[in-house]
Amino acid sequence: MMPARIDLGEWRFHQAVVGLIGVEAIAFGSPLAAAVAALLSALAIAGPRVSPIAWLWRVFAHPAPEGLPASPFRVALGVSVALTGGGAALAAAGSVAGWVAVGVASALSAVGAFTGWCPVCAALGRLRGAA
Repeated sequence: MMPARIDLGEWRFHQAVVGLIGVEAIAFGSPLAAAVAALLSALAIAGPRVSPIAWLWRVFAHPAPEGLPASPFRVALGVSVALTGGGAALAAAGSVAGWVAVGVASALSAVGAFTGWCPVCAALGRLRGAA
């Protein structure tokens, strides 16, 4: 299970890895790579104990002792799983819409990784504020 708080550095590292895999999937036309990106995001939702990206972060970086609330990041990871997983399935079926979905997921991941700003988290905050 994902902890109640998340290390922002670990999340940004995860987004960079998933974004790069998504770009690779588009560049080489590989639905399998998009499926791997979806699997990595699903494992991150399951928690840091089963996530290979979280393991790499813990081994090679120094995680912050305190983090940010994890719930918005869980939603962002869910969107990543939906876009990359659905995109991989559609791309494997030969649909251009699948590659568009993978591209959107890669772009959102890149924004999160390189700026530290989570577009999905911001949208969730606005939706919660409007409700």
